[in-house]
Amino acid sequence: SGLHEFDALQDPEVNDFRAKMRRISEEKIQSLVGLSWMEWLKHTYPPEQEPVMPESFQDKLYSGNLVVAVHFDNCQDVFSFQVSPNMNPIKLNELAIRKRLTIHGKEDEEVDPADYVLQVSGRLEYVFGDHPLIQFQYIRSCVMNRTLPQLTLVECCTIKKMCEQEMIAIEAAINRKSSNLPLPLPPKKTRATTSVWDISNPFKIILLKGNKLNTEENAKVHVRAGLFHGTELLCKTIVSTEISGRSDHIWNEVLEFEVNVCDLPRMARLCFAVYAVMDKMKTKKSTKAMNPSKYQTIRKAGKVHYPVAWVNTMVFDYKGHLRNGEMVLHSWSSFPDELEEMLNPMGTVQTNPYTENATALHIRFQEYSKQPINYPPFDKILEKAAEIARNSDNAAMAGRGGKKFYVVLKDIMERDPLSQLCENEMDLIWTLRYDCRENFPQSLPKLLLSLKWNKLEDVAQLQALLQIWPKLLPREALELLDFNYPDQYVREYAVGCLRQMSDEELSQYLLQLVQVLKYEPFLDCALSRFLLERALGNRRIGQMLFWHLR
Repeated sequence: SGLHEFDALQDPEVNDFRAKMRRISEEKIQSLVGLSWMEWLKHTYPPEQEPVMPESFQDKLYSGNLVVAVHFDNCQDVFSFQVSPNMNPIKLNELAIRKRLTIHGKEDEEVDPADYVLQVSGRLEYVFGDHPLIQFQYIRSCVMNRTLPQLTLVECCTIKKMCEQEMIAIEAAINRKSSNLPLPLPPKKTRATTSVWDISNPFKIILLKGNKLNTEENAKVHVRAGLFHGTELLCKTIVSTEISGRSDHIWNEVLEFEVNVCDLPRMARLCFAVYAVMDKMKTKKSTKAMNPSKYQTIRKAGKVHYPVAWVNTMVFDYKGHLRNGEMVLHSWSSFPDELEEMLNPMGTVQTNPYTENATALHIRFQEYSKQPINYPPFDKILEKAAEIARNSDNAAMAGRGGKKFYVVLKDIMERDPLSQLCENEMDLIWTLRYDCRENFPQSLPKLLLSLKWNKLEDVAQLQALLQIWPKLLPREALELLDFNYPDQYVREYAVGCLRQMSDEELSQYLLQLVQVLKYEPFLDCALSRFLLERALGNRRIGQMLFWHLR
């Protein structure tokens, strides 16, 4: 039923995302066709390992040894072995096979231990590969709990049969899909587009009207609008003319922002708040709609300002087109503890689906060109950065401050990440960005908070600089997926740093990564592709991802 709900949405972004993720999944599945049984097992049931030894584990061993019970598939034989915790699984295979052959008087038979694999008895979990036995999670937990590890030696033909069944299912799925695929459409004539960088007019929207403003009769109602990049305001917020409390109102008012269209960053979001201004609360009766202590009310000159609704939308759509035409924004009326001038920039960019009782704002985006307006593609960003570098007089010196500033930078970089940077420090960090790259690569978050995101030249130079920024440790890169860093190229850089994580490490950070997915304004992003790829590459990560997403 979930998939039918997606189909019913008829949302082009959802449909494009699903088609793209299906392609990624099918390519991954095709790569499994033709794997050997061992490669298939590694991929499908990767062994669960814990490389680090707990302090107390030595005390739990029997005079330094492990005791394991090995059963045989399809027969009653069980043997116990006392072995070194550092023995690897294939050696244990060999011991068990030898013992069994000896007991049945067949010691001359040649049997290859590599034709068998150890399975945790009663589980779809296997113990194989070049790691010491004690590093396998199952054996480790048995030792720590002083229980006897129970393993079963399984012949490879059993695994081959499982593998073959899965391959048959995969091929059927691929063939079924490809037979149902519609014929490709003839290529669309590409429409001429204008680059957003060519439009130097101020950014404007028209506030048309509001419905269901749900305020008191004696309140004055305002709409405030702000442009944000993460939590940073790109210019001063704008407040509409005030109206007296009623349910519907027509404004038809132009809101002009102090930022030019060319300087809007790709991930700029437009945030609205509807709020009411009243004389001090008179009677209990008039506060039924609004409990002033619960929400952030602001008292100014004997008046009380209280929020009524908020809603956010992206300035560019998921394809990078500047939005145009009219839009109805159904707003939300539950508020976080912290509001930024009544606005909620960290809130979702989805509108309220329960439209029946929601406050609705009708807006229109200003037209600047007859053609669609696009954010420039990456190659154009690099060209722009190169052109700026060529034209700056002291290109050789740009971004380098020598010994004199090293100490100053070091002091700023070693400060607590939560301490605020002042304007001069931000300017210094941005001016000395090449020094930061060479000497303090882990200071990237501070650099990102120091640059002016409402200046297209700075943004282009940063995006180019990211291409040569040294890789951070995955732990350090996680910070860049926080809400404060919405830029697509920054997030792609951060995901690039995560690619070095082993599956073990990734499973420790998986919950955090799923939690930061909510900061992604668009479905198709580097993080969602990375999580899907890793989930398809390891069944256990896939299972964890499924449950975290639930």
